[in-house]
Amino acid sequence: MVPKKISIFAGVSHNDKNTVRSERQLIERLRGDSREAFDEIYRMYAPRLLLYCRAVTKNTDTAKEVTQVAFIKLWDMRRSIRADERIDALIFRMARNEIIDGFRQQLRRMEYEDYLTCIDRIVASDTPLTVIEYHEMLAKLRSALDLLPSTQRQAITLCRLQGLDSHEAARRLNLSEQTIRNQLSLGLKRLSGLLIGS
Repeated sequence: MVPKKISIFAGVSHNDKNTVRSERQLIERLRGDSREAFDEIYRMYAPRLLLYCRAVTKNTDTAKEVTQVAFIKLWDMRRSIRADERIDALIFRMARNEIIDGFRQQLRRMEYEDYLTCIDRIVASDTPLTVIEYHEMLAKLRSALDLLPSTQRQAITLCRLQGLDSHEAARRLNLSEQTIRNQLSLGLKRLSGLLIGS
C-alpha cells in the first residue's frame, strides 16, 4: 500500500559517487517493500517533479495529480526497478508519459493523427526540448482555433475539448443539435487543414 502522508522537501543532485551509492541502496530497500525508502525518495524528488509538471501543464491541480500518479506507479513497480536505474529519470519519465497520455486523449477526441505522431516523438525523446515542443504544439492548436469562426470554435471547444455531447452544446449555445453537428464537422475539417499546413 502506498504511504498516505509524506512531506515535501528539497531535491538532491546526482553529481557524486555517494549520491549514486545512496540511491542504489534506496532502490534495494524499496525493492524490499521499505516504506521508509519510499518516503525518502518522495522527499528527494517530489518537489522537482511537481515544478516540472506545473511548468508543462500550466495547472497546479493537474501537476499535483500527475506527481501523485508517478509515485504510485513507482511504488507499484518497486520490485522490478533495476539496481542501476536512476530514480529521478524513472519518475520524470513516468510523469511525462502521464501528461502526454492526457494530452493524447484530448487530441484523439479531435482526431489529429499528425499531432499524435508529434507526441510519439516527444515520448521517445529524453531531451529538454520536449517541453518546448509540447508548448509549441499547444500554441499551434490555440492559434488555429482562434482562426475559426466563432460558432465552429465554440462547437469544437465544447464537444471535443470539454467532452460535451451535441445536445448539451446546442443548449448552451442556444442552437439546434444539427447546427452544432454541422459546425463541428466544418470546424474540424478546417482546423485539421490549418494544423497540417502550419
